[in-house]
Amino acid sequence: MKAKLLIATTLLFSLSSHASEWNFLAHSPSGDKSYAMLNTPSNIFPVIWYKTTTAKGVTQAISKDVIDCKKQKYAIRSIDKYDSNGAITLSESHTWLSWQEITPDSMASFEYGFACK
Repeated sequence: MKAKLLIATTLLFSLSSHASEWNFLAHSPSGDKSYAMLNTPSNIFPVIWYKTTTAKGVTQAISKDVIDCKKQKYAIRSIDKYDSNGAITLSESHTWLSWQEITPDSMASFEYGFACK
């Protein structure tokens, strides 16, 4: 029984630590960087966290996005924008999904590649 509890606890902690890792997606010509983290895995509608930072690593925005893997569209569920000191300057949540087409070579296309692989 103790062995099963130890294995379950170890597995839970390893999943928790893995879930909090940001995955680098791309950088812009100005040096801004984008990252993604899977929030809800799904083959059809995965939900991901998406973050942009300055070249120096200062967070500019974090959004929760839904990706439609079959139709190649995305929708922003919520977004927080930050100033250079880390204070939130804008916080929006959307109860509806406004689906947008994913433009080739856009940041959304990198999100799609990450979420729908």
